Amino acid sequence: MKHFFLLAVILVCAQLLGAQAERVPTQSYVVALHPDTAPERVFGTALSYRLIVPALRTYLVTASTHWQPAIPVRHLSPDYTLHTRDKEPDDPAYGQQYFYQDINAAAAWEYATGGTAADGRRIVVAVVDSGFDAGHVDLDDNLWSNPGEIPDNGIDDDGNGLPDDVHGWNFINNTVDFNLNEDHGTGVAGIVGAEGDNGTNGTGLNWDIELMLLGAQSLGAVLASSNYIYEQRKRYNDTGGAEGAFVVATNYSLGFDGRPCEEEPLWNELMILMGEEGILPVAATTNAREDVDVIGDLPTTCDNDYLIAVAASNRLGGISSGYGGTHVDLTAPGVDIYTIRNFNRSEDDASGTSYSSPLVAGTVGLLYAMPCTALLELADEDPAAAALAVRQAILSGVSPSTVPGSETVTGGGLDVYGALEALHDFCVSPAALRTRPLAYLERPEVLLAYPNPVAHQLTVEVGTRALNGSAVVRIYDALGRPVAEQALESTLFAPQRLQFDTESWAAGTFFLTVWNGRTTTGLSVVKIAP
Repeated sequence: MKHFFLLAVILVCAQLLGAQAERVPTQSYVVALHPDTAPERVFGTALSYRLIVPALRTYLVTASTHWQPAIPVRHLSPDYTLHTRDKEPDDPAYGQQYFYQDINAAAAWEYATGGTAADGRRIVVAVVDSGFDAGHVDLDDNLWSNPGEIPDNGIDDDGNGLPDDVHGWNFINNTVDFNLNEDHGTGVAGIVGAEGDNGTNGTGLNWDIELMLLGAQSLGAVLASSNYIYEQRKRYNDTGGAEGAFVVATNYSLGFDGRPCEEEPLWNELMILMGEEGILPVAATTNAREDVDVIGDLPTTCDNDYLIAVAASNRLGGISSGYGGTHVDLTAPGVDIYTIRNFNRSEDDASGTSYSSPLVAGTVGLLYAMPCTALLELADEDPAAAALAVRQAILSGVSPSTVPGSETVTGGGLDVYGALEALHDFCVSPAALRTRPLAYLERPEVLLAYPNPVAHQLTVEVGTRALNGSAVVRIYDALGRPVAEQALESTLFAPQRLQFDTESWAAGTFFLTVWNGRTTTGLSVVKIAP
């Protein structure tokens, strides 16, 4: 009996110890290793880990909540959950899709409605979010189709480790199926590219587009999703378009309030890699009415040349979200936004920066659909420069805000037609200027006058800026007397050129001016004897 009692006690203790072992809390970590560190040395055999960003040697690791690596690592962070940039509406609806009028979308639609570039390539915008209704009537025809994957055969045809990733991947559950328990991602994707002109619901900024869908709610899943996008565009670039996808923008309508970017450098490093391949990351800032330059925000306080950080504007044009004169680039409408929802529904009560950001990401896609062959040529030769040119066009084309307290880098709100005018200005610029995309809008209205000195015939190239605008080119001699004058009507996405016969001009210095209806600019020309 005594032995039986002792055995029973031992068994009970063992069960208690086993239960305690089972209850040991675990945590997911994002870990970046140094270039010369083998993962086996850091993780050993007892930890579960997988590589999520090969270019940055970044792993997702499952370990106890008190785990600390014995070997030094480059970066260690808990894989915390990010917050979607959505909020309940605080104003009544004033109409359906009023915001397209506010951002001058209709004027841009006269030239393109998205989807296909001038050379026939299909344009892709990636959306990283919590879940999607991929079968929605306004999305199903506008989804990206992975050219290297055969649908529903259970095989990883393109060799990226993800079987049947036809439209993207859900990195939340590591599956091809997306979550339908939230409307957020569907609504965000609908702003970028709900099918237009199909007699159903409203329209996206792009009536036609290819949407790459990536499910993510944690830092690790966001990094894995971003790496997926990066690798698809890199494959496209490396194969001359034979494989991969022509992804031009990624939308992040999620983030972490009050967290400075320097605390999570991996996301920023990955956005830089994306930009170098030609992808512009577009992110929603916090909905809290706070200065993110002071309190921090992830990812919109990240410093890199490619990121576009977006605040929400209200119906009066003022900011209704976070702001920052250093890190937040521009505003876009974010109140009473009409967009689609799961199960073929649609609503007009979406509010928050979550719905401002995809308007900007959608603008990136729409600009690539414009008839600008120079942009597409640059995208093939120097993808990063093309991305910077489009970013510059969007930021240069904003409508200035007149509402006090609207602190952003540009001081203005998204204007799609303004961005289109700026892109037109880039497209008709001489090639020498297009190689410096950050400076192409800073040059004077007169682009070139050549040859200079001139003997027989002077060619003048003018940037009219306005797509349907006009300019007058006047030439004066050194005494201010008019010598020649010609009017120029803007031609869509074509060089704006005039030629002057200089045979009868006396040798000396002449002054060329351009009046575009707003400003006058000029330069001097030297005439030499034939």
